[in-house]
Amino acid sequence: MELTNDPHRAEVVVFYLLNIDRALLIDRRGTADSDLFVEILPQRELLLQGRPIHPPLTPEIVRAIESRRSMPRQPGIMQSYLQHIARLITSRLADLRAGLPAPTTVSIGPHFAPTMLLASSDFWHGFLRDLDSRGDRQSARHARQRMNELLAWEIEYRERSEPDRVQLLREDYYAQEVFKPYGQ
Repeated sequence: MELTNDPHRAEVVVFYLLNIDRALLIDRRGTADSDLFVEILPQRELLLQGRPIHPPLTPEIVRAIESRRSMPRQPGIMQSYLQHIARLITSRLADLRAGLPAPTTVSIGPHFAPTMLLASSDFWHGFLRDLDSRGDRQSARHARQRMNELLAWEIEYRERSEPDRVQLLREDYYAQEVFKPYGQ
């Protein structure tokens, strides 16, 4: 399996949506028996923390990369990390899409911006156009639904992850009469 920076030529593309702790997995390896696969997974399912690793990686390096989102200065360590991630993704795909051969090219990338920027990107629109041009309306509809789920997840993310903070903010807005409760 080859890692590539070009999501346009990869069979499997994984975007780590860092703002909302989700990963968008796109598997283009469709066959007559299986459609293209677009799935949203919790990031932790596609990360290495708590999984077996081998040198030059250490648990501390993995934690620094995944928790603090800092890149090691040594290129060999980052390459090893990406190879481990690619193997994990391939293994996960073997479970999710049994019967398909292992992917030959995988693109892995973090997405730091809001999900809306990915949804409006040339990559995403090109991907949907490609599905439409192949007549794969069901997969195109499924991909659009997944992106809508990600957009909704992002809107509600703060409320789920920091409910106390959101409540304090709401109370402050009511006190300042920035907005009033419905019906008043």
